[in-house]
Amino acid sequence: MGGGHAQRPVDDGVDLPLPATLRIAGILGKQGNHPRAIEIYRSNLQYHRDLANPEGVADQLDNIGYHTSMLGRKAEAIALWDSAYALHLQTGELDDAGYARSAAAQAWWNIGKYPDAIAAHQEAVSLRRRAGSRTGEGCEDDRGERPQEATGHWGIPAAHTPASL
Repeated sequence: MGGGHAQRPVDDGVDLPLPATLRIAGILGKQGNHPRAIEIYRSNLQYHRDLANPEGVADQLDNIGYHTSMLGRKAEAIALWDSAYALHLQTGELDDAGYARSAAAQAWWNIGKYPDAIAAHQEAVSLRRRAGSRTGEGCEDDRGERPQEATGHWGIPAAHTPASL
């Protein structure tokens, strides 16, 4: 092990630190190579299962769910996010549980299951609030500022805010 990070093979027996494999998978996904990103995340998933690390398992399920969704397999992605959600709750990671519900909400919306999408979104907002985050609320940022109040911080003229339209 180098640098205090766990090692994971990526290709051809090359051992890379776990954070490096996650960066590689992320880059592959940004390049549109979702199947290869999923392969890497599945390898990392097994690694975390072998370590009995539910937080790591949940994070990998979130990642696999995202790339599965990007391939258009929304129902499969929702099932992955549901599993991640349960593990995040089990480990007390409320913000991450909120992410899993929010991601599932978007997938439900994309397949026209609007009541399920709305319920999942509302749960995501509630979980994130309990974690101290305002992510997903739409009317406020993480600092609790309303967009028209925050525009001065970002240097946006008041004439270009929703309140002025």
